Amino acid sequence: MSKAQEKRVRKELDKLLSSGRYWEWLETIERENGIAAHRKEWQEVWQTLGKRAFRIARGCRISCTGAVNIGPRPSFPDIRFLVHLGEFVNGDGGEKAREALASVTGISLSARRSEAGPLLGRGEFPQRRLRDSS
Repeated sequence: MSKAQEKRVRKELDKLLSSGRYWEWLETIERENGIAAHRKEWQEVWQTLGKRAFRIARGCRISCTGAVNIGPRPSFPDIRFLVHLGEFVNGDGGEKAREALASVTGISLSARRSEAGPLLGRGEFPQRRLRDSS
């Protein structure tokens, strides 16, 4: 990659990161194969997305979809939980996804309190409600 292209990519990444467009930042960093060069920011972005995911149902739905579609992911418990939740809500994993969700340990308190909480043993899971929320 030429210096001009590197500068353009760096500028685009800085702009996305400073404006809080984290999913686009992750897509760009993956497309440009720059995860190794931006490892610290990459981990911080995933941690931020994991925290934001459980604040509102819409955030959880967006994060489930995004976490499943983005290639490399860190092994943070909340992110693993989001991936399994996305697979369950989309119908990709069925009972296996439900078991995987129940087996994730170390998730944050906000993840436990989210609408996915019933999956961990507190009643029925609101799969339709989570899928249809806006």
